[in-house]
Amino acid sequence: MFILLTLHAVVGSAEYGVGMSFFLLTTVNAFLLVRTMPLAERSSFFQNLKHKPLIHSIVIKTLIFVAALVLAYAVEMALLGLAGIGDGLFSLGGGPGGMLAWWLIFCLTLLPYFAFREVEAAVGADMMGKLLFGRL
Repeated sequence: MFILLTLHAVVGSAEYGVGMSFFLLTTVNAFLLVRTMPLAERSSFFQNLKHKPLIHSIVIKTLIFVAALVLAYAVEMALLGLAGIGDGLFSLGGGPGGMLAWWLIFCLTLLPYFAFREVEAAVGADMMGKLLFGRL
């Protein structure tokens, strides 16, 4: 995901003037996501999703964590003084179209991640290994 974001920044930098602060923000966002996802998944809201079909859990987790990433980016932009929070939300990707592209990139990145995690939790790690790699 970081490579896709970096590529997007490089392409956008010529048109929108994205600097090194962007790379710092994406690195901080990725680190925070990795550290907060397991904690957030232990919350009662996510625990209640265990009683629903897997697709609900996969889609809801994807959308919530993508929203958290976008919001974190906007807050970081505001803290760095590069934009207000509202401006930071819409400056992501250079405007509404770019922001939609970012949402799509984030969703397409996190959806398989949560799908594999939820299926593994449902069938067990051993069965997941057998399904993916055959006889172990």
